[in-house]
Amino acid sequence: MPSIQTDRARQLRRSMTAAERRLWRRLRARGMSSVKFRRQHPVGPYVVDFCCPERMVVVEIDGGHHATQAEEDRTRTEFLAGNGFRVLRFWNNEVMGNIAGVLHRISEAAGGPLTPSRLPLTLPSPP
Repeated sequence: MPSIQTDRARQLRRSMTAAERRLWRRLRARGMSSVKFRRQHPVGPYVVDFCCPERMVVVEIDGGHHATQAEEDRTRTEFLAGNGFRVLRFWNNEVMGNIAGVLHRISEAAGGPLTPSRLPLTLPSPP
């Protein structure tokens, strides 16, 4: 019998945001070389947006509502970090406007090279 977390994860997979769908198109099917990510993956009491269990990396995509739930996000991040995960958080507008930069940061955290066929040829210049 599926757990409540598993049911919640399935529901979230069906209702991903535009930013989550955009990033998932790049991460799925080992889109970052040999690094495998899962979407809407249960970790303890939480369902994280994207997780690479092998490399212990969690990626969270935050929409505007996260500005009002900073304490909940902090508690969630502390739990994940306390269990050995490196947590990366990106705003929706970062994913939509700078996907190459987001993928670059994820690649650095996961320790895997970017797959050139899935990325633009150039990364944005640092600010």
